[in-house]
Amino acid sequence: MQSLATLGSNKSVTTVNAIMTEIFTDVKPTKIEILRETPPSRDIRQGFKKALNYMGINAEINDVMIGVSVNKWRDEIKKYEYDILDITPGRKYMALTSANYGKANQVRYIYLRNESQGYRIFGYVPFEEIKIFDIRNGNEIKISNPPHTTVNDRNSTLGIESLKALYNILSLYGEVRIKIGRDYVEEMNDDKIVELCKMRSGMISFEEEKRIKDSLNKEDVYFVADTNVYINLGNRIRELFWGQEKGFRLIPLLAVYKELSEKLNSTQKDEKLVVFRLGMAAFKSVHLALVPQLEDRLSKSGDVEVMNEVKKLKSALPNNVVLVTMDKNLASNISLNVKTITLEKRVTNKQYDMGEFLHCLSYYPQYSFNKGIRKDLYLELEGKDVAKISYNTEDLLTVNVETLDIKYNYAKVLEVLKDVIKPSS
Repeated sequence: MQSLATLGSNKSVTTVNAIMTEIFTDVKPTKIEILRETPPSRDIRQGFKKALNYMGINAEINDVMIGVSVNKWRDEIKKYEYDILDITPGRKYMALTSANYGKANQVRYIYLRNESQGYRIFGYVPFEEIKIFDIRNGNEIKISNPPHTTVNDRNSTLGIESLKALYNILSLYGEVRIKIGRDYVEEMNDDKIVELCKMRSGMISFEEEKRIKDSLNKEDVYFVADTNVYINLGNRIRELFWGQEKGFRLIPLLAVYKELSEKLNSTQKDEKLVVFRLGMAAFKSVHLALVPQLEDRLSKSGDVEVMNEVKKLKSALPNNVVLVTMDKNLASNISLNVKTITLEKRVTNKQYDMGEFLHCLSYYPQYSFNKGIRKDLYLELEGKDVAKISYNTEDLLTVNVETLDIKYNYAKVLEVLKDVIKPSS
C-alpha cells in the first residue's frame, strides 16, 4: 500500500495536476488524501477516481478539512503520516507548515519554469519544463514508467488544450510524428492547409503583429479584422488583440460573420469550405457572446460592407479604429482617414501551439475528401499509428480522437479530467 497526499487548491486544477504528475513518477497510491482549508466548491473525487482507474490506479480518494490558520495546520498536520506529500498546490502557509511539521516520508514540490502555463489541464505544459524535487534532500525525481491505459472505449472528444496535452503525454514514450495519409507533415512543405495550420499555431507569424501590440500598449485604440485574419490567425487572435490594461480590443464585423455564414451554408463540394470552417471556429472562439446579436442583423458581405462598417465605427467611437487585414487591395481602397495594418511579412518561430496545429490539421480529411481522395490525420509513435484525429462536426472548437492502441488511450483520460476540473456552472 502506498499513500499520497497533496494540498487543495481553490479550483482543484493544480491539485489534480500535482497528483497526476506524481503518478507519472511511478507512484501507485492506494490512498490519496487532499488536505484542504474548507470544503471544495465541487466534489472532484468520483470523476478523478474514474480517470485514475483508466490508468490502472485503484485509489481511495478523500478530502481532509484542516481549517484556515497557520496554527490549525501546524497542529493538525502532525497527525497524518504519508509516504509522499506533495506541497505544490494551495497557499504558501499550507505548504510551509506541511513541509515543516508533517510526518511524510517524502515531501515533494513540482517546479514549473513558466507558472502561467500550469493552470490548465494535466499535460498541457511540456514535461521537459517540469522538475519534481524532494525538498528534504534536494534530489530531483524524474518522470519514469508512466502508467499505460487500460480503458477500451477508444473514442474521445478533446478541446485544443487537451489535444496539446495528449501530444505531450505520448511524447514521453518516444518520438511522436504527425501523418496525413502516408505523408509526414514536416515533409508537406507546399501544402496550403499545412501552411495555414502553421500560421494558426504560431509556427509562422507576421512582423506587423508587433505594430498591433505596440498600438495596444501606447494608444486608446480598437481594432477590426477582415475574414482572412480570422482564417489565418485562428485563436492567436485572442492573445494578439489583448492588452494588459485595456483587455480585448477586437470588435467583430457583421460583414465578416455574414461571409463566413454564407460559405458554411453552401451545399457545394468545395475544398475551400474547410478554410471557412476554421475562420468561423476562430470567430466564435473570440466573439461567441455576440454571435446571437449578429445573427439578428445579418446583411450583405464583402469588402464594400467591411469598408462601410469600419467607417461607421470610426464616426461612432471616440477612439481610433484600426483595420487589420491581409488584403492589400482592401487596405489601399479604404478611406485614407482609417488606419490599417496589413499582415504580409512572415516570420518563422520555434515556439508554437501544438494543440492549435493539430486542431487545424483535423480538418484535412474533409479538405482532401472534397478534392477527391480522403487522407486521415494520425499520430504515430515509434513507427506505429496510435491515434486518428478528425474535426468534430458538432463543435468547431473540439476534435474527435480514435485511439488505435489502448495502451496509449490518454485521450479518454484527458476527456474525463476536463470534466473533473471544469468550473461549476
